[in-house]
Amino acid sequence: MQVGQLLKPGSALAYLVPADGLFVEANFKETQIARMQPGQPVNIRVDAYPDHVFEGTVGSFAPGICRPWWCSVHSRVFSAAP
Repeated sequence: MQVGQLLKPGSALAYLVPADGLFVEANFKETQIARMQPGQPVNIRVDAYPDHVFEGTVGSFAPGICRPWWCSVHSRVFSAAP
């Protein structure tokens, strides 16, 4: 959207997301998850807020991508409300 831009009726301006449902999806190498388990507390850092640490918990793991030289594991980390 640009300053002065006209919108058609029914156009979305923004989406409201409940703060209690935030999560991060990340991929880790198999060797990295050896020390991780669901329910484990974690600290989350994002580039957009370099001075802020969000707290969360590991939610789940799922198979990721496998190559001949490595495999990744897909994980979902749930964040506490900011």
